[in-house]
Amino acid sequence: MNLVLIFDVIIAGLGIYLIYSAFQMKKTGEISNVIINELEVTKCKDRKSFIQSIYNQMIIFGAIAVIFGVLGCINDTVFSLGKVFDIGGVFIFVGAWLWFTREVRKKKGEYFY
Repeated sequence: MNLVLIFDVIIAGLGIYLIYSAFQMKKTGEISNVIINELEVTKCKDRKSFIQSIYNQMIIFGAIAVIFGVLGCINDTVFSLGKVFDIGGVFIFVGAWLWFTREVRKKKGEYFY
């Protein structure tokens, strides 16, 4: 089994789970443990506002992860998308990940004490 293919499937699964978690957070009003651990959730000043402020970022990063994972699976199994995808895709995904973690930290600073 190709190790890179396994990572692509995991990344796509992560994206799907992030999107699902965003919808669940908005529906239930509870913060997902995917982005904030259980101990820190109790320190949230305004859960509803935090969820509203991070919702779009979770959807965007989740979508990028799904697209990257699916294209990676296609690249590894069906046909090669070339070195541009191999290198560029990784930079885009890592850039999106860094952006998302920065957004979570910024929102944590606003809504947690």
